[in-house]
Amino acid sequence: MKEKIFRNFSLKILSALCAIVLWTIIVNIYDPTMGVTISTVPVQLINTESLTDKGYTYEITDGSKISVYVSGPKSVITDIKAADIVATADLSRITAFADYADIDVKVVKDGKTLTNVEVTPKTTAVKLDIENRVTQQFDVGMEVNGTEAEGYVVTKQSVSPSTIKITGSSTTIAKIAQVKAICDISNAQDNIQSVVPIVLYDADGNVIDDPQLELSKSEVEYTASVKKSKTVPLKYSVSGEPADGYSVHKVQSSADQITISGETKVLDQITQITIPSDQLKVTGLSSDKTFRLWMEDFVPSDVSVVSDSVVSITVKISDVHSREFTVKTSDITFSGLSSGLEAAINDQDTIHIILTGSDEALAAAQASDIKATVNLTGLKEGTYTLSIQFQLPGGCSLDDTYKAAVKIQAQAAQTQPETTTQQTQETTTAGTSETTGQNR
Repeated sequence: MKEKIFRNFSLKILSALCAIVLWTIIVNIYDPTMGVTISTVPVQLINTESLTDKGYTYEITDGSKISVYVSGPKSVITDIKAADIVATADLSRITAFADYADIDVKVVKDGKTLTNVEVTPKTTAVKLDIENRVTQQFDVGMEVNGTEAEGYVVTKQSVSPSTIKITGSSTTIAKIAQVKAICDISNAQDNIQSVVPIVLYDADGNVIDDPQLELSKSEVEYTASVKKSKTVPLKYSVSGEPADGYSVHKVQSSADQITISGETKVLDQITQITIPSDQLKVTGLSSDKTFRLWMEDFVPSDVSVVSDSVVSITVKISDVHSREFTVKTSDITFSGLSSGLEAAINDQDTIHIILTGSDEALAAAQASDIKATVNLTGLKEGTYTLSIQFQLPGGCSLDDTYKAAVKIQAQAAQTQPETTTQQTQETTTAGTSETTGQNR
């Protein structure tokens, strides 16, 4: 038996070697070895709870995607896609808070790991930034977009909850400057109640979008009251007298009109908002004064002020100076004169008056701006000493009262012109001659 086995043994070995070589040649010819590079393979982090459970968080700084080289039989390699490459980094392997985690790469096809291919990662680790995991509470503000329907206004608005908790790395949490609910009031005519998203902003107004952040609420409920609105003028006047030698030069307001809201039937009854004069007392003032007034104090309780809730009214006080003006008595008008009577100023062609005011007001004043009137209502014929009423230029006042003697008398009767005897005779003669001529 042994003799049969070892008979031509060298020849048998040679034949086997030839067979192996021939098989290798055939395989390489018909299914040769090849390789391919697959880029942008995402790295999956596993066992992340090993850090978060200990109160830490992480951020990938490098290596979130890698490139790998896969080699093997052509028949296998040509069928491999990027989705077949599984790259994982196990965070439970990180010790002593190293800043990297090794990447394991394999090829999985139809749920099975291929063993007849070789995978060479070009990036061997994912770099991490590991920080303390902190939780902080933030107020939720509102970012209101759009405009109400014309004639309507949002009076009250709120979000619920008004605060949320955000958990993440201490660095990212420190970047959060504002937490806002994004609200829309476009064409609103009725009260609003809706669920709206929350957006995080940094100090420069840039959106913070970090998947590592955990929000206790990603949405909040937004409610708003929508009511009819109306814009009305603001009326005001001052009371009291400034210190001696001073006058009110000008009164200026930060708003000449305000917008209010309420029920339609209430708004229809409001034509203006009046500030009582006792709110603007200038008694004893020798310098300018600004009054800050809360408009809600001057509207009905069932009405809300939408704009300019606080209005500033400035009273400008200036030194009093004087200037003399001459008024012609012929320019004085009479009012209330009874029918059949006429009036005139007695024995006076002009009246000299003294106007007081600021230098600016006096310089701008013109004689033509001064209108004088005497009231004669109910008076009969006779001579009376009566007060003259003046309409003065803005910012000016009289230093005294002025009177004039007014004579009232009956209007002169309208008489026909007298005809002379000679004119009568001439007319008669001319008429006779004309008649005689006609008879001829």
